[in-house]
Amino acid sequence: MRETWHGEASLKQLSDCTVLIVDDDQVNLNVLSKTLTPYFKTEVALDGPSAIRMVKANLPDLILLDIMMPEMDGYEVCTTLKADPATCDIPIIFVTAMCNNKEEAKGFEIGAVDYITKPFWPLVVRSRVESHLKLKISQLELKELYDKTLLGSVRVLSAILSLTNKTAFGQTCHIRRLSKAIAKDLKLPNQWRYDLAAQFSQLGCITVPADELHNIYTQKGEVSEESQKLFDEHPLMSAELVGKIPRLEDVAIILAGQRTPYDPESTEPMKVGCQILRATVDFNAMLMKGINEAEALDVLKESLAPYSPEVIASLEKVLAVEENFFHFFELAPDQITTGMILDDDVYTSSGFFVATKGVEVDAAVLKILTRLTRKESDILIKVKIPKE
Repeated sequence: MRETWHGEASLKQLSDCTVLIVDDDQVNLNVLSKTLTPYFKTEVALDGPSAIRMVKANLPDLILLDIMMPEMDGYEVCTTLKADPATCDIPIIFVTAMCNNKEEAKGFEIGAVDYITKPFWPLVVRSRVESHLKLKISQLELKELYDKTLLGSVRVLSAILSLTNKTAFGQTCHIRRLSKAIAKDLKLPNQWRYDLAAQFSQLGCITVPADELHNIYTQKGEVSEESQKLFDEHPLMSAELVGKIPRLEDVAIILAGQRTPYDPESTEPMKVGCQILRATVDFNAMLMKGINEAEALDVLKESLAPYSPEVIASLEKVLAVEENFFHFFELAPDQITTGMILDDDVYTSSGFFVATKGVEVDAAVLKILTRLTRKESDILIKVKIPKE
C-alpha cells in the first residue's frame, strides 16, 4: 500500500515522488528498480552525463547515485548537481561497494545525504529512500507555510500603506515595476529580493504625514522640519523594520543602501540591488516633480554622485520597451478595472488627492477609486493597460 506523508494535506504523496537511479551496472539497476517501483516512481540512467541531462530535463525528488562509473564518477555528478541552483537541493544517496570513513566523509562533504552499501538489502534501501523523501516533503511543507506567511505579511504592509499614505503607495508601485523589469533584464539571481526591496522602499514613509509627503515629492506646498527629517531617515526606518523579518536580511541591506552612490570598487554583496533601488527611486521622484522621462534619464547619467552605468542602461532599455507595451486611455471611474495602471495623479473635483501616478489598480485601489469618485462620473482618469 502506498503511503501519504503528513496526511492528506501534504504537498506530495510518497507514491508521487520520483527516484532517479544511476548505475552503470544493469543488474544493479534492475535490483534497485524492482525494490523501489512498488512504492515510488523510478527512472534510470546508465552513466553520469545521461543522469545530469535527465535531472535538468525533469527534476527528480531523490537520486540514488553509484560512485564507481566510467567517464564521470558519482562524485563528479554530485558536485555538478550541487553547483547548480536549480538542482542543488535534490537529496543524493550514494550507492557503493566501498565502505570506509574516508570515502563517506568525501561524499558528505560534497553534498550527499546518505550511503547505501552493496550488496543491497531491499528493506534497507526502501527505508533509507523513504526516510529522506519524508524529510524533503516535511521541509517543503515548512517552506510553503513560511512563504505563505511572508507573502501574507507583505500584502498586509502593502495594504496598510495604500490606505494610510497614497503617495508612498503610488511611489512603491512604480518603483517596483521598474525594479522588477531591470532585475529581469540583467538576469540577476534571486530576483525576489529586488522585488521585495522595491515593495518595502517607501515603508518608512508611513511616519510622514501623507499631505506633506506629497509636497516633498512634488516640491509644492509646505513641509515641516520634522516631516523632512522623517523623510530623510525613511530608508533606515524601512531597513530596520524589514530586518526583523527572518530571511529578509539582504532586502534590509538593499533598503539601507538605497542612497549610496555607485562605487565600482565596492565589495558590498547587495550593491547591485542598492543601485537598482537608488536609480528607480530617484527617477520616479523626478517624474513626481514634473520632469519628463528623457530629462530624468539625462540627470541620472550626468549626476556628480554617479549611478551604476549597467543599471542606467537597463532602465533606459526598460523604458523604451514600456512605451510600446501599453495602450493609453482616459476612462470614467466606473470603467476602471484591476490590472490597469494609473497614468496620472487622481483628484476629486474639489481637489482632494485620491491616488498617485504609477499605481497598479488592485482590489484595494479600485475600492478607493470607486468610493471617492462614485458621485463624480464626469472625471476622466488616465490609465495605461498592458498589451496582450
